[in-house]
Amino acid sequence: MANSNDVKVVGEKKNVRHKLSEVVPLTQPYVIFLDPCGCCNFKCSFCPVNTVTENSEIRHTIMSMELFNKIITDIKKFPEPVKVVELYAFGEPLLNKHIVEMVRTLKECGKVEKVRITTNASVLTHDMGQALVDAGLDYVKISLESLYVEDYINNCGYEINWEEFVGNIKYMHDYAISKAEEGRRTEIGVKIFSNVLKDGDEERFLEEFKPISDYTWIETAYNQWSEFDTYRSPNDCEKEDSYTSRYDGRDICSFPFTHMLICSNGDIGLCCYDWNHKTVYANASETGIVDAWNSDKLRDIRIKILEKRLPFCSACGNRGYDDIDKDAEIIKSRL
Repeated sequence: MANSNDVKVVGEKKNVRHKLSEVVPLTQPYVIFLDPCGCCNFKCSFCPVNTVTENSEIRHTIMSMELFNKIITDIKKFPEPVKVVELYAFGEPLLNKHIVEMVRTLKECGKVEKVRITTNASVLTHDMGQALVDAGLDYVKISLESLYVEDYINNCGYEINWEEFVGNIKYMHDYAISKAEEGRRTEIGVKIFSNVLKDGDEERFLEEFKPISDYTWIETAYNQWSEFDTYRSPNDCEKEDSYTSRYDGRDICSFPFTHMLICSNGDIGLCCYDWNHKTVYANASETGIVDAWNSDKLRDIRIKILEKRLPFCSACGNRGYDDIDKDAEIIKSRL
């Protein structure tokens, strides 16, 4: 359903990938999800952040700069640069008033190749967009929940000013292009889920956002949250495949071998789908993240995953980017 002439694969998927059975255990994660803000100004029905009250006090923390700077000190201790730090996991990252400083610090630390943000862009302003570009942000992915103000109100509990919203994206995109010669080219991607589109919306989406972004795509909705009920939008409640899984015939997830999640309260877990902190194996305020990554506790968790004995991961709708089922015994022996 996407326009293949305009969709490009962004980030770790587009690069040549190492065969994990030949390189694990990695000396550092390829990707760190570092969550600046565990709370969100949206109340989307498909997301557990605000629709589930369990552990909300812990989950809705806004990361302090004290904790953030401690994490940066730890990142510098990895032997090689981390390929990607994604300043996002569960909440809305732009709600953290230090977000620009966080981007700049990551870009200047010398141990991070790319810094990315995923956002609903509802609080993006001209000044913030300009500051993020100047700070060196490599990529921002903007997730649309609809093309209609009334759907934002009904499905997200948020009244958006559509003209201002689109204008802020355009301003950031234009400013990023103007700074390209200075080596600060921030790329912008805009995506929307297919199950919120109505008749004619695909054309409208591409017409409106293709000129003001580097990447535009329409994504299929998947059930990606373990221990959270499947959601179907009212627009396709009759479609059996409107919200499916990404199993693809695979049982074992590769994320715990390549990714690290650092929640806004410092909890360190397996990946950005652990919304309820069920796979926490350390806390960054107490433990160095290098030590956490190389810990016996994480090794034991990985072995459980290879043996299909970790219930939370078994119930998740994702399996990572690498097919490691057939290499499970080899990877286990390497651990």
